[in-house]
Amino acid sequence: MTSVSSQASLSARLKPKDAEPDEQWKADLRKRIEVGLRDMVEEAKKARDSALADAHDEATEDRVNEDYENRMATIRKLAQDEFNTQLHKETLERQWALGQVVGEQWSDEVVRQQQWILDNIKKEESERSPHPLSESPSHPLVPPPTRVHGSTAPQPDPPSSGSPSYDRDNSQGPPSRPHSYTSQPARIPQYPRTSYPGPQQGQQRRQDLEAIPSGSSEGGEVSASASEEEEEESATDDGS
Repeated sequence: MTSVSSQASLSARLKPKDAEPDEQWKADLRKRIEVGLRDMVEEAKKARDSALADAHDEATEDRVNEDYENRMATIRKLAQDEFNTQLHKETLERQWALGQVVGEQWSDEVVRQQQWILDNIKKEESERSPHPLSESPSHPLVPPPTRVHGSTAPQPDPPSSGSPSYDRDNSQGPPSRPHSYTSQPARIPQYPRTSYPGPQQGQQRRQDLEAIPSGSSEGGEVSASASEEEEEESATDDGS
């Protein structure tokens, strides 16, 4: 394993141009870029061939060929820009790995790449969990006390963490909706009321009883009437 001192001395002897990739790396990069731009080249060729098939004069053919050359020049410029960017990036990475001093441009590039990676991670996490656990529930788990018959109803104490009910409730997860207590008072059953005579009604009843002669009753009057009928019948029988 190379020691720190030998690595430092090797970095001191290296020049910035020594960090540039070799020709084989450059050739592989050109091939990758050509593969990436192959669809654009094929599309430009198809457009040229179709336009030439519809051309009826030499001026139109010249214009079609000129458009094709312009499109190919644009594609070649894109390929060269991509090659220069990748080559510069690879060179800076090798300089940084060798411990050489790099410019501020490399530092800015590293910061941009790290920020891009961080943004992608946050985006993936937000897509996987649309409702993060950090958000507090919109309703309280324990409802506020309610008033029953003008007094505050007592609330049950929350179970302790060691009680079986606490473990059972937590194993099932939080309730979907908070418990609610009725705010309407309990209904008392209605019984029929018994009417009692007042003082005036009681006095009138006593006066009526005193007005009735002693020894006479409704049954006695019926008996007297019956005896009078019997006497009249017997007198009729004697006269006959």
